[in-house]
Amino acid sequence: MPNLTYNESQKKAIQTIHGPVLIIAGPGTGKTFTLVERVIYMVSELAIDPSEILISTFTNKAALELLDRLSLQFKNNNLKKDINDMFIGNFHSICRKILEKYIVHLDLKAGYKVIDEVEKAYLIHKHLERFKAVPGYHSLIGQNEVKEIADYINLVFEEGILERRSNNPTFQTILDLASVYEAIAMEKNVLDFSMHLYLTYKLLKEKPQVAEELRQQIRYLMIDEYQDTNSIQEKILFELKGQDENICVVGDDDQGLYRFRGASVKNILEFPKKMQKPTQIIHLDINYRSTSDIVAFYTDYIEELNVIPNISHYRYSKKLNVADGQAYQSIYKLSASNDESFRDKILNSVKMLKGKGLINHYNELAILVSSVNEPRILRLKTALKRAGIGVYTPTTKTLLQRREIHYLIGAYYAFFQNHLKNAKIDIQTARFLENSYGLFYKQMQTEPRLETFVGQMQEFISEKKWQLHILDLPYRLFRYPPFKDLLEDDQNLQAKKNISRFLELIHSFSLMEGIFYINQKNVSHFVDRFFASFLAFLKAQKVGEFEEETVVPNDDTLSLMTIHAAKGMEYPVVIMASLWDRHYPKSYQRRDEKIKESFLEAFGSLSFEPFQYINKLDFYKKYYTGFSRAKNILILAGIDDHKKQAISADLYDLFKSLPNLDSLNPSAIRTEEPKDHHIKKVYAYTSDIVAYQACPRAYHFFRQLRYQEAPKASMTYGSLVHEGIDYINKAFLDGKIVQRDMIDEYISQLARAKKKDGALYLNDYQIEKARQDVYRYLEAFGKDSLFDQSKILDSELGISLARSNFILTGHLDMVYQGQSGPVIVDFKTGKNPSVNRPDLLEQYLKQLYFYSYLYEQTKDDKVEEVVLYFPSELDEQIISSKVDQKKVDEVKEMVEQTIQAIELDKSFAKTDNKALCKSCDLRFFCDRIEDVRS
Repeated sequence: MPNLTYNESQKKAIQTIHGPVLIIAGPGTGKTFTLVERVIYMVSELAIDPSEILISTFTNKAALELLDRLSLQFKNNNLKKDINDMFIGNFHSICRKILEKYIVHLDLKAGYKVIDEVEKAYLIHKHLERFKAVPGYHSLIGQNEVKEIADYINLVFEEGILERRSNNPTFQTILDLASVYEAIAMEKNVLDFSMHLYLTYKLLKEKPQVAEELRQQIRYLMIDEYQDTNSIQEKILFELKGQDENICVVGDDDQGLYRFRGASVKNILEFPKKMQKPTQIIHLDINYRSTSDIVAFYTDYIEELNVIPNISHYRYSKKLNVADGQAYQSIYKLSASNDESFRDKILNSVKMLKGKGLINHYNELAILVSSVNEPRILRLKTALKRAGIGVYTPTTKTLLQRREIHYLIGAYYAFFQNHLKNAKIDIQTARFLENSYGLFYKQMQTEPRLETFVGQMQEFISEKKWQLHILDLPYRLFRYPPFKDLLEDDQNLQAKKNISRFLELIHSFSLMEGIFYINQKNVSHFVDRFFASFLAFLKAQKVGEFEEETVVPNDDTLSLMTIHAAKGMEYPVVIMASLWDRHYPKSYQRRDEKIKESFLEAFGSLSFEPFQYINKLDFYKKYYTGFSRAKNILILAGIDDHKKQAISADLYDLFKSLPNLDSLNPSAIRTEEPKDHHIKKVYAYTSDIVAYQACPRAYHFFRQLRYQEAPKASMTYGSLVHEGIDYINKAFLDGKIVQRDMIDEYISQLARAKKKDGALYLNDYQIEKARQDVYRYLEAFGKDSLFDQSKILDSELGISLARSNFILTGHLDMVYQGQSGPVIVDFKTGKNPSVNRPDLLEQYLKQLYFYSYLYEQTKDDKVEEVVLYFPSELDEQIISSKVDQKKVDEVKEMVEQTIQAIELDKSFAKTDNKALCKSCDLRFFCDRIEDVRS
């Protein structure tokens, strides 16, 4: 049944389903709640299947929160449906799902690699000569070549420009740069984030049958944070919306902060004009977050934009009411006379707020700034930490500034010192390398075992025949201090994460350069590319530290972050601490800005907001967003010194009008009970539960900290078989017939892709064996009741189920219709373990019992039996088992206990089963191997 706690505007938004809908959602008006209840209403009251719904969010974190809430509400409303049937995620993840389904229509090949922005930049860096050959390159591109090329490429992709022809020579150069990059990406079989969107749009425009198939499947579109969408995102939506135009966009134009990323508030402001059908415009106008004092403050502030001529063209007028109508004195100023006083007063105020019970824990307070790297803010952060207050700040340093990374680079330098003599390294990079080596050398002097090991490796590398995987060196180093100390120090988690990021970058280097193993034949080439090119590139690009989207500070830690980073969040207390921030009227444009604006106008994206007011609009929107994060108390902290103008003119009058924080009366402040800030984590049976039980330490490093592993032969062979079988199943579900020659080509594509990703050991025998396993599966179609094609229900099915503190997921290889219910099938490469490995068989069956539980909970259909299928076996290919509820309950209990060990006990000891250590990259760190050179 529908929730009865809607206000009238929420109710209208929830129940207005058909046709175009624009929801203007001011701060704290229950936007996510409304989206969730809208889906529940669609599924429960209108019988709309989740598979017909697409929901796009701005970030992965927002998608996870939405997934959590939806899953919980499906359970509370007894909706036996699977939320994974929906297209839900950020734009990039949704587009990737579409591309994977229709990859046959693209220039991409099976097994393509998704690259991040650093890898994209290095791809450009590595192929600079191809870009320089483009006519007009030298008149367009300046000194910062990689960044400028990337910016122009993104310009073309983000506008979805398919026709690459222009009479303007400068514009043609830009188009040609994008074409060169696209050709390189297709050659390398890689896909960056901007290309996800571009290729999806290209697919929809050039393959009308694909677009129509998707429109038939996805009948309802919901887009969150619509003010932060860009041109190509809008174009993709309009291709998917269909004639019914069942598209609902949600956002707040006054919180549009991402112009610098290509977002355009024009999308939300002109949405009604672009629809064929009349648009229902609904204002969510009741704020449930903040006190009336705070709401009135930031509402009055944003209304100051009304002095801009014709402002109604550039923002929606809005009036917010407040759910909590009680009067509170919620806004104060904290006035300091100098930098030292500024730090002391903020520190003392934080302590006072905690001491007087106005916050229960420090994580209920956020200090918001324009830049966390501003010297005053860095000194404030140091003062807070010295006072024993934890500070969570999204990463502020570049990776190569970190001491632990200096140690790793210094070690690489030490290993290959004799080969560096002939390398052409620029002066700045050479100094950086020498500095890193100096730091590492000091460590060697205090650790004799480390010095001995380095000497052994230098001797090994000088031999005639030797070979090392590129990741071998850092993992061998982990056996010795300072690395071992860092990895064992749970208080220095960021250092452990940064090492993970560096390993990831090493793997990226391998991918881009095709160097996975170092040996006597290629060592000179490796040294040249790694030291002279890659490390120089990383230093110039200022690559950031390891970062996570879903970090929640613990009770003893406050948040110190930029206003942009705080968007979408809320805190009982907010201190705005960079009031020296200011904007300047935009009176001129750099040359590159003029070129980009002219280019956009030429290709249909006319400028929107008045040029001279852009900076003012962006400034006011930023602070409006920052002010509105506060629930109970908002404090403006500044240095009131007219000589230094430490408070900008844009904020000074606001600041002066506020009462001093010293006048705060705790009895007149709204307070709240402590809340659980726990973000639910997603746990999968194989990659979390089974992995943790096998070795908690390996789970911690490889799963939680994302340490890069060298590819394993058995896993690569197994993935070839699995992906080949899935190819057959999906082809059948799409109504297509698969022939042996199609399997040949598909397996060959996969094998080539895996070799490019480092699986050089994948030989012809293994590839042929995988091909024969897939042939065998194809031949079984129609010859056995298990493989009756007409009974296959789904392939590679993802299922999610929310519990009170976490989300469970499963990935089912295949589901088919049995005589009295669905049957779950899992494909296992290797031998049937029923005779020689009963323990392994039991583990396999437990996994399927758990999947049967997830399936029944989300599909409202009781699983009849579970089946293990071994494609490599010629005789005993199948093991089947009726679902035993008692065993299902035992597995559920085991899963609960394992998750508790992960989340609460945080026990990550190494396994007692030493047999598992033989091929584990952590075997050196765990002292499970004697010869460190083996």
